[in-house]
Amino acid sequence: MKIDLTLNEARVIQDALDATSLCRSGCYMGYKSDDEDLCFRLNRNGNYRCKLMREIDSINCKIEEVMNKG
Repeated sequence: MKIDLTLNEARVIQDALDATSLCRSGCYMGYKSDDEDLCFRLNRNGNYRCKLMREIDSINCKIEEVMNKG
């Protein structure tokens, strides 16, 4: 099964793998300071507020679409 990702999406995956602990501390700081790009919470629409989590969620949707098409 092949999934086409943009270069930016591939970089997001790499960043997520490299920065897991930094992301958690960033999420905590975002939660405390109410910075929407750092906080991992969901907004009123059910979307991630965190910029990294929004990118990861978008990539996960692409993966699910490919798997469902089978």
